[in-house]
Amino acid sequence: MTLFLALACATTPAPEPAAEPAPAAEPAPAEEPAPAQDLPAAETWVDLRQVPLGDYQVLFRGEAVPQGLNQAFGIRELIFLLPDGTRAPFRPTGTVNFSDWTFDVASPDAAHVLLVQDHYGPYHVVSVDNLVAYLAGTTEPDHVLHQAQSADVGAWVHQDGRWTSATELAYEAGLTTMETFTYSLASAE
Repeated sequence: MTLFLALACATTPAPEPAAEPAPAAEPAPAEEPAPAQDLPAAETWVDLRQVPLGDYQVLFRGEAVPQGLNQAFGIRELIFLLPDGTRAPFRPTGTVNFSDWTFDVASPDAAHVLLVQDHYGPYHVVSVDNLVAYLAGTTEPDHVLHQAQSADVGAWVHQDGRWTSATELAYEAGLTTMETFTYSLASAE
């Protein structure tokens, strides 16, 4: 059997060189990728909800979301309406995904707000007394909630920031497994 294979290989002619490849045909229109979908322009956003915050109002603006879905998924911006009629927008420091927003930013006693800065944190807690200066960028937040990790571990996702009482908060952070972290304003002061 070995001799047969050796003879067969020795007598098989070498393949002829390949001819020049034919030029690539233009793809049919149906084969072209669809253009990327941009987010709707801010001009098309709607007022989703307005909630009181002491002397202020918090206006949530964004995209209308189909019935049956979490309406907070439509939030794209927060605007604080001040008593004098001024509109003070909240500008996160990073990228806030649609699933990071919530309508529940005010503490139960309306003395503080919890503001997400980025999908990877941190959360800023700002007293209503300092809110105008914070939004203008002239003062720091009263509290910063963040689970920072070393660069070799990677940034932890921060999600579900919420008030559990007038002075206590909870949120989850992690990579593949989320952990719950709690924070007390009273014990931080």
